[in-house]
Amino acid sequence: MTQMRAWGLTIMLGFVLLQGIMGDFLQEMENKQELMDLLRESPFVLKLNEPILTKKEVIFAPTTNLPVVLMHGMGDAAGNPGMQRLRKLLASHLDTYVMNVQIGDSVAADASNSFFMKFDDQIEIFAQQIANDTNLKGGFNAMGFSQGNLLIRAYVERYNDPPVRNFISVHGPLAGVGSLPHCHPSNFICKEINAILSSAAIYCVLGKLAQSNYYRDPRQIEAYLAHALFLPDINNEKEKKNPFYKTRFASLDHLVLVRAAKDTMVYPHESEWFGAYADGHWDVILPMNSTKWYQEDSFGLKTLHKAGNITFYETPGDHLQVSTSELLKWVDAHFKSSSALMT
Repeated sequence: MTQMRAWGLTIMLGFVLLQGIMGDFLQEMENKQELMDLLRESPFVLKLNEPILTKKEVIFAPTTNLPVVLMHGMGDAAGNPGMQRLRKLLASHLDTYVMNVQIGDSVAADASNSFFMKFDDQIEIFAQQIANDTNLKGGFNAMGFSQGNLLIRAYVERYNDPPVRNFISVHGPLAGVGSLPHCHPSNFICKEINAILSSAAIYCVLGKLAQSNYYRDPRQIEAYLAHALFLPDINNEKEKKNPFYKTRFASLDHLVLVRAAKDTMVYPHESEWFGAYADGHWDVILPMNSTKWYQEDSFGLKTLHKAGNITFYETPGDHLQVSTSELLKWVDAHFKSSSALMT
């Protein structure tokens, strides 16, 4: 049943992408109840697989630990049960303030905007919420899930005031995706769908779809560089570079990259460790240190890595199959201050 639901979501995404060329389909789908019902069972929505037992919920208290900002993934929402339970868990576990960023004025709008709002617009809202929260004015740690990690990354590069100190990316497609979820590029049908999605016309027309903002077809790099609205910019892949992206990203105290070993949502799953398909090839996957953006240090990834400030983890299952114990292990290692660890 879970596999069928996952395929249902994939078919829906493909249909949305393809039909979006023809007019008002996206607008019609935005508030459909059936879409929201499907998303609740989506593999993109965080579901911690162990009960969370907490004795208290801490809204804010003086602590040696920095506050934490959480950013959900595609189809999820800050007000959904999984994200709310996580906020309460971390607030209690770290004895600190924890904020769930909501992109929109309701749970439904938040989930819908993760599909239908351009990333540039989402990032502006994200940055404004951070700036408006006085609890974060001294800096904060950030944890993202799936697509939400691209928002955190873009915030670091474009704003970072107040600054992100430590960034944990859980199954984030940080180097983009080259195929639809559950649609491996080696599959014939998926190849045909990907060929349509990667055309210049599609990049132009479907710019309003968040997922098109980080779609990177290795066979259509020229179209991607010319027409994709988001990823080429934060990768500093275009001819005109932004030097501040490198300075800000390299200023992170630590970057934690968590990859799902059997991820069927993100192709290639090496993107979660900043790897990518080689330009021109779907059958060649480059590790992080072989990519052009690493070798040229275009946004500070190499600087951060050479300084010993990147840690890699891998979970054994599929996308966002994360246990509470795993999550707390990462939090204890990277979000707890030295003095807090000794108490």
